[in-house]
Amino acid sequence: MTVPNTNYMNSYTGDGVTTQFSYTWNITESQMLAVYVNNVLQVQGTDYSYTTNINTSQVGGNITFSSVYNGVSHVAGPPANGANIQIIRQSNQLQSNNLNNNQAMPPSTVMAMIDKLTMLVQDALRYYLSPATTFAAGTLYTLPHKLGYVPTRLQYLLICTVAEAGYSVGDTIDITPQFNALGAAQVDMTNIYVRTLSALGAINVPHKTTFASTALTLPANWQLQVAADVT
Repeated sequence: MTVPNTNYMNSYTGDGVTTQFSYTWNITESQMLAVYVNNVLQVQGTDYSYTTNINTSQVGGNITFSSVYNGVSHVAGPPANGANIQIIRQSNQLQSNNLNNNQAMPPSTVMAMIDKLTMLVQDALRYYLSPATTFAAGTLYTLPHKLGYVPTRLQYLLICTVAEAGYSVGDTIDITPQFNALGAAQVDMTNIYVRTLSALGAINVPHKTTFASTALTLPANWQLQVAADVT
């Protein structure tokens, strides 16, 4: 087995009929599969079963829904029409293989250990950067992050669109400590939701050349960009 790509998630929309969906990356153990329907974690063996293509030297496999959790109980049938389905690789940080002295070390076991380490590195490097977004007061912005986890760290950036305070068009300023003057963010498995205040507060930054505290003209001269990761 190898790790031939950096894929870690496949997303689908339910149609009320289809029960089988594919994933396009390999796993070394069943616990690496996490399946969500409308952000609700499904139970392996109860809500779905899975197959892997490893033994045929192919990448990925399939999950098949036997029931779906509707928020109250498990109900038989495929995900509902319009349901958001996510199949995600979520690697635990454990090493379960044991190689003993003077015993055979099967190549498949050694490869699985190396492959899992590679996947863990890929997981640690997952990163999202939103498009530069023109923003206004009193507005909700939904940013699909596709990290496969709930982000644990957010960074807020302003991108200059009209030169001011010594900054040129395209310059970027990190305003993470001051972001609450503009709004607040909510995160889940799928999206980052940025809600701006009905009256935007002032953001003061050092002038690029004089270093004097200068109030930015918001939102007219700047766009908002959000970065997220899971570290």
